[in-house]
Amino acid sequence: MADLKIYTKKPNNYAEYTRMRGVTDFSNAKQFNIYESGYAFLVIISKPAFMEKLAVKGGSGGDVERLLNAFCHILENEFRGLEGIEDITAENITFTDGISEMNSIGKVVQQSGDEVSMTFTEKSGSIITRFIEYYLKGIKDPRTQAKTYHGLIADGDMSAGFENEVFNMMYIVTDSTMLSLEKAYLLCNAWPTKATTSIYNTTKGDIGNKEIDVSFQCFIIDNEEVNKRANQLLAYITGNATSNKNSAVYNVANSLSNDSIKGEAKKVTSYLPSSEKVALSSNDYDYYAYTEGTNGNTNSGGPLTQFLKDTQATSGSST
Repeated sequence: MADLKIYTKKPNNYAEYTRMRGVTDFSNAKQFNIYESGYAFLVIISKPAFMEKLAVKGGSGGDVERLLNAFCHILENEFRGLEGIEDITAENITFTDGISEMNSIGKVVQQSGDEVSMTFTEKSGSIITRFIEYYLKGIKDPRTQAKTYHGLIADGDMSAGFENEVFNMMYIVTDSTMLSLEKAYLLCNAWPTKATTSIYNTTKGDIGNKEIDVSFQCFIIDNEEVNKRANQLLAYITGNATSNKNSAVYNVANSLSNDSIKGEAKKVTSYLPSSEKVALSSNDYDYYAYTEGTNGNTNSGGPLTQFLKDTQATSGSST
């Protein structure tokens, strides 16, 4: 069944856009509401399990816990933007009679596993560089290429597995109000690719800060299920709503008369997994990252679902 709901910002009626046939009516300001770039959030949905285990093992206030929390805090709160989202393109099928030819759409191509990058200013204590260095060396010792998790595997505290090594993050792009969603991307199974230890190259008298690129390999998901959950996160980020119907995101959506994008703060909308049929549309596919728990198990389900449940639990139940 086709899902006709769109959870991003409601577009204007076609009659409200600029008309440039003949005389352009520059006195009608409503025609010139443009898409403005530069407004975005990054939300860390889940952290690498082996790093969280090391943080617990090191004790509250320990070095690993402080490093992990500081790194995640910087990623979310000093986020200035992201590069690496690519265009969706079409490839041709060519029909020819040997002399003339015509093209039709043969294949639509969208990026899947790819690299995204963000830029941050390194802090005293080299928080970003030190965290990624520690993370990478825990996964593979650079001198032996052995996976160690810094002793967790040898101690029997954790088994080796890719699922223990990845971040899951939500990249949210908004309009200029920062309350209406333009687009969201779920960055799944993300792992940092480089510790920029080259910042330690120095020249006497050359004083300055260090801007570093933090790159992640990840699988990129975008569809209306992602957008729906991004609205819930946006409602949580931008206010302290105690019910579904008093978040700023809800209020803005309501004023735009767009029921489908109303952000429901601190609530996970029920999502029923499909049967074992072949999914032909990525909008209909139950990605593990946002599937609900089964058989009433509230502790199961994907990382995005669990994150939203945790925000609900820590912020009070919705009404």
